[in-house]
Amino acid sequence: MSELMRIELGGRDSEAWNRVFAKLTGVVEKAVAHLVGDASAKTKAEAKEFAKDIADITKTWFRAKLEKPEIDNELKLAEIAERFEKIKALHVQRELAEVKLDEKRLDLWEKRMVTALKWLRFLTQCTVRDKDGNLTLVLSNQQLARLHADLKSQKSGLERI
Repeated sequence: MSELMRIELGGRDSEAWNRVFAKLTGVVEKAVAHLVGDASAKTKAEAKEFAKDIADITKTWFRAKLEKPEIDNELKLAEIAERFEKIKALHVQRELAEVKLDEKRLDLWEKRMVTALKWLRFLTQCTVRDKDGNLTLVLSNQQLARLHADLKSQKSGLERI
């Protein structure tokens, strides 16, 4: 499959991701710590753990949202490439069909030419010209039967094409 183009949305730089989410985690922890205020050490520890859990969930959700366009993009690219390959295959099939049709046409023209030459040779053997230039076609029963058989075989040969 040939690649037409590639469009990437979303970030793949893990350093940048880590910086963004480290800051996000810090903001969430400060917000929860501010809300807890003068609580016990156990409550503060639970709040800090809760803040980290929220930050992790947010990080996972946010990353999934950003990577979704990239996944959608990959699917679209695959669909485009598949369509392109189908079009190429149809083009090749059409060309093959045209070649076969040309071969049949050539065979037909060859048969017509052979028939025309036979008729010309046959007619030159059966014609008589008088002193005024008139042509007369003289056929024996044998020649007439041969002519009839030839016409019949040519007709059945043409019907097969």
